[in-house]
Amino acid sequence: MPEFTPGPWKAKSNCPEKKCTWMVFNKEWSNWPIAAGIEENDAHLISAAPDMHEALKMAMPFMEFAKGRAVGPADIDSEELLRQIKQALAKAEGKEA
Repeated sequence: MPEFTPGPWKAKSNCPEKKCTWMVFNKEWSNWPIAAGIEENDAHLISAAPDMHEALKMAMPFMEFAKGRAVGPADIDSEELLRQIKQALAKAEGKEA
């Protein structure tokens, strides 16, 4: 498992106007941004990455159990959802094919 900069990460603007650039910081390393010079929506998405990664890892055992079973709404393809979760985790962990 790769080592990530620990979360939580926070998105902050460098000025009060809406047209400013945004940065993402780790609370422990507040003087050095993880990302800088980015749009607001990207900053919020990047700052959520540690939380989303953890949520996907927690969902894996349930999705493995649910594969091929009717455990949710009929329009959810559990095998496709499991494939997408695995693909997202692999990408985040640098294992993307």
